[in-house]
Amino acid sequence: MSVDLSLVDSALVPSPAGLRVPPTASARTPAGTDVVVVALPVVPLVELRVRVPLGQAPPAQAALLAHSLLHPRRTVAGEQLDVIIRRLGGTLHASVDADALHIRGTCLAGSAAHALRLVLRALSTLTEDDVRAQVPEAAQMSAMAHAGPSLAALETLNLGAYGTAHPYGRPSAAPQDVLAVDPQDVLELAYRRVGPDGATVVLAGDLDVDRALDDTAEALATWAPAGPPLRPVPVPHDLSGPVLLNERPGQVHTCLRAVLTVVGRTDPSYAALKVANLVLGGYFSSRLVHDLRERRGASYGAQTAFVHAGAGSLLLASVDVAATTSADGLVALGTALDDVVDRPVTPDELVHARGHAVGAQILTLARQSSVADWAVELAQDGHDLHWVAEHVAQLADVGLADVHAAAAAHLGSARAALAVTADDRRRDALQAAATALGRELRTVGAH
Repeated sequence: MSVDLSLVDSALVPSPAGLRVPPTASARTPAGTDVVVVALPVVPLVELRVRVPLGQAPPAQAALLAHSLLHPRRTVAGEQLDVIIRRLGGTLHASVDADALHIRGTCLAGSAAHALRLVLRALSTLTEDDVRAQVPEAAQMSAMAHAGPSLAALETLNLGAYGTAHPYGRPSAAPQDVLAVDPQDVLELAYRRVGPDGATVVLAGDLDVDRALDDTAEALATWAPAGPPLRPVPVPHDLSGPVLLNERPGQVHTCLRAVLTVVGRTDPSYAALKVANLVLGGYFSSRLVHDLRERRGASYGAQTAFVHAGAGSLLLASVDVAATTSADGLVALGTALDDVVDRPVTPDELVHARGHAVGAQILTLARQSSVADWAVELAQDGHDLHWVAEHVAQLADVGLADVHAAAAAHLGSARAALAVTADDRRRDALQAAATALGRELRTVGAH
């Protein structure tokens, strides 16, 4: 029986016609902070996001700064921080990556300006004793993270993709690095680098946008300036090289990772590339999941996803397989990156992937947390939430030729970096798999 794909298309692709962008206002403070407020009163809460550029900071110092800044047991203004946060009816948490210091929080409607002032007060009153008190716990958390294979796989991949000369190629702080940090250096980092210039503040939730914008600007007026943010070091276009193997004796499953540079959200082909990625490995009905999980029965997990980093946009592939299928998994991952180029997306794949993409984007505008996350990310590209509506319209118009052209231009294994963490007894099999992909296998030490 033949199927009219136009009918299937209209049934499965959510209509973007009814998409409404929540009321939004934005401004830049005299000190250089981008402020975005979004009214989305679905529940009487407000989501707070603060992003401060912190690229190229020493990893151990940055990690200890994030761990100490909003620690629940820290005392601020004579009270324990968790007591103050509970009074605001929410949470506050700080984290750091290779690009920035990130603060995420939730509070009751009407408490957003108080929460922001609390963050700034915590920053301005941080002491050596505050930092020193958190060193053992921060080192323990680092040890726990480094004990797992996932972080080892990612850091091995970053080493192969960028090398140690690039900030993205440097390992995260090891426990001994954290223990060796001088608390005064953490305070100096905060003083020199954590300032309003280049920062982004987002409030999203049950609020009046004009009043919230004024209140936020007033709160930010107390933020002491720091040095100018450092410009990100661009990532190379070609990340290819040997397959790096990080041997971990006794590891019961194998972690396979791949990364390649792609175009970002502002590129005209990004919508088509998003659909191509979904077909590749971006959701449960993807080719990668079907091959490894359903056909081979070898996968604990397989996915591909975009990472829009400060230095460039990337496509990251993550596959975890049983140790006995390590070689098959590596070949399947490399082959999948080429398959979406060599075997064009079918009409049925297009319909389902496009429908998933449109539906997912529509849902992002219905939740306060996802709206806040989107707003802070889009601000880095100079966009606001209206970009989401434009992107949904572009997704709905993507055709087969668009997807094939985007895949051919931006995907494939030739430019990708590949890395593996596995039991040392898998070396010979992985060597054969790397050879089958036209790569050398190179063993690296613990990273």
